[in-house]
Amino acid sequence: MTGAILLIEDQQSVRENIAELLELAGHRVLQAENGIEGIRLAKAHLPDLVLCDIMMPELDGYGVAEVLGRQPETSGIPLIFLTAKADAADFRRGLAKGAVDYISKPFQSHELLETIEMRLKREHPPRRAEAGQAAWDNWVIGLQSDHPATLQGTPLHVLKMDKGSNLYAEGDSSRFIWFIKSGFIKQERMDSKGKKLCLRTLGPGSFSGWTGEFEHGIHTEDAACITPTEVIRIAQSDVHEAFIERPELALELHRRAHEMAKEFESAALSLAYGSARENTARALLRFAVPSSDGLVIRLSREDLANSVGMASESIIRTLASFKQDGLTDTIGRTVVLLNPDGLEDEIG
Repeated sequence: MTGAILLIEDQQSVRENIAELLELAGHRVLQAENGIEGIRLAKAHLPDLVLCDIMMPELDGYGVAEVLGRQPETSGIPLIFLTAKADAADFRRGLAKGAVDYISKPFQSHELLETIEMRLKREHPPRRAEAGQAAWDNWVIGLQSDHPATLQGTPLHVLKMDKGSNLYAEGDSSRFIWFIKSGFIKQERMDSKGKKLCLRTLGPGSFSGWTGEFEHGIHTEDAACITPTEVIRIAQSDVHEAFIERPELALELHRRAHEMAKEFESAALSLAYGSARENTARALLRFAVPSSDGLVIRLSREDLANSVGMASESIIRTLASFKQDGLTDTIGRTVVLLNPDGLEDEIG
């Protein structure tokens, strides 16, 4: 069984020899020359296993094991110490810090490879879903920072877009995905009758523009800003390349896309049989986003009506009745949800 392995070793010749051995065996190897760099790579890439020397400058192997063990996203990564120190006390100390095994230098190639394969078989399956979610969260955190970059480390630029600006249109060739750093966008699609259907709103920390074919795909919806918005544009080819190297991210994307599709299908089915009040309540709960005023709706009345297949006049009348019942209020043109539980009761 092969996997992504982080090798932390301060001696360059030793590190390169071990990395070559692992790569020849089919593993993908990340290299760090000290403990601090190793921790950074572990958090950024969430490898399947860590091989770590003990005696290193700046931060030794015990320190690495302790730090990784305290971080939720890295605490489940198995760590094997590689070291010339091999007495019982060192072995016990390593296990106490979170290591799962201990290989003494010098070692035979087959000994190292067999130990790694055994650990990957034991640890790999239950970690895959958790690793994918943690890797995705780390990616989002990096994009929200002051120095966003691709998964390969290439710097990215933040674009400022006005309200009403379009990111892309349905039918356009898909070359980029868009990360929302601040503000909100809406996604729309043309229905079978040629009418715009609002699919969803997306806010900070969300991605828009995924297509199944990446570079050769076609966008299946429109995307436009409903507030002044900051976005980061990432080439889909870069994302595709990163997903090949880190399949846990691709699996996490597939999981999220599947959940989003199920949510939309469930909402569409419910709308087909709901009353005006039920459908309006369902739309309000679906599109509400937190703000300093509470849960608010960023969509226009027309967009809200399109999301449930109602005429604008009908949804305006329903919103007026909700306001009279104390379920909602308005601040300017913005709808505020005063009683989400009451709206849930409307759905039944």
